[in-house]
Amino acid sequence: MTTRTVGSGKDYSTIAAALSAANADDTISIDAGTYTEYHLDVYDDGLTIKAADATAGAPTENAVILDGEESTSKEYAFYSYASGCLYQHITFKNYEEYAIRRGSTDGASLTLSGCLIYGCDGPAISHVGYNASTPTEIYDSIIIVDEGRAINVGGDSTVIIQNSVLATNNNDEAVLMSSISYPNVTASHCTFIGRGSNGSDGRHYHLVSQVAKVNNCIVYGGDGHGIQANHHNNNLVYVTHAESNAYVEWEAATYDSDAVSAGTGDLTGNPTFVATPTQGSITPGLDLRLQKTSPAVDAGAIASPPTLTDLSGNLRDSLVSRVLTYDPDIGAIEYLRSASDYQSYGTSSNVRFRNTGEILLTTEKISDEYKKLEGIDQAPFSLTARGIIFRNRPKPYIVSTHDDPDSHFSGSS
Repeated sequence: MTTRTVGSGKDYSTIAAALSAANADDTISIDAGTYTEYHLDVYDDGLTIKAADATAGAPTENAVILDGEESTSKEYAFYSYASGCLYQHITFKNYEEYAIRRGSTDGASLTLSGCLIYGCDGPAISHVGYNASTPTEIYDSIIIVDEGRAINVGGDSTVIIQNSVLATNNNDEAVLMSSISYPNVTASHCTFIGRGSNGSDGRHYHLVSQVAKVNNCIVYGGDGHGIQANHHNNNLVYVTHAESNAYVEWEAATYDSDAVSAGTGDLTGNPTFVATPTQGSITPGLDLRLQKTSPAVDAGAIASPPTLTDLSGNLRDSLVSRVLTYDPDIGAIEYLRSASDYQSYGTSSNVRFRNTGEILLTTEKISDEYKKLEGIDQAPFSLTARGIIFRNRPKPYIVSTHDDPDSHFSGSS
């Protein structure tokens, strides 16, 4: 496994040259800049193709940009014949068709993490879900296409989409669609924006169509129906056409448009983003943060395993919900609370919680009410929540976390 660097004065001056020299499981680390390369062949399994420096927060623009320059001859950035490749912290824009085209439909899978895709006709990735032993995974990414579906699944392999924004500017298309025989797609904590079509049964009429499971997601649409999924819980659907249904019946091999009852925690209503989406004109800079009054705030459910951060890199309320009694929000981006939004525990106003995960405690005496919470185990005090220990410090304390929610650890007090 070799790391091959790309950029001025690095191992290779072009991504194409690095790919030609690469072997399976190598890493191609790309310096900041705009690269106008296209039709880049990927043959080696397990490659990591990433920006040398990760972009913090939501990928409104990454330091590494692959630009198709709106040329009709530049149909896609990567042409992948490989499986298990990771694309990380890269912006793909202005390609004629796809960001990543799959050259083989047998055994192909990939992971997209922290990426931004826009200005492409779509779908953003071709041939998703075909005959792969490992899942295709999309995390912490923003995908906005102009003509087709953001993601079109055409195979029976597992596809996982989490903490991402998917949108289409086509006024007659689904945002996420699985072919009728392959409903092995799950989406969690995503925001989907599209318009869809209202009419008889048909694949275009559901904004999120023929998938296995949709939880903690916002679906914002115009004419089409909302979610057609085998399981759906704790979602917020907003569709404006009088004949559109928020949740429609799931049945294998059909695109039924009959209304079905909401699942546990499912809601309908306007999510009240900071900026109101204009159908057909969705851009990467659209502010999709939730307003305080949004019905999506605190309406989600803690996932298993829990989703610790949102698309912007902020801690979700689920991380500290046992202390602060807040549930995670629905959608890709968590509402950022101010100190005044939080409950205050302790004997003075010096006790404050901020959802960055920092805690400022300047008092050493804990009130009786606070002591009722579990885990107070040493003086002055130490509060243990699932996977976290909070201790009083004279300065803000950064929460330590662990993948195992039942493990407890912290830094020195």
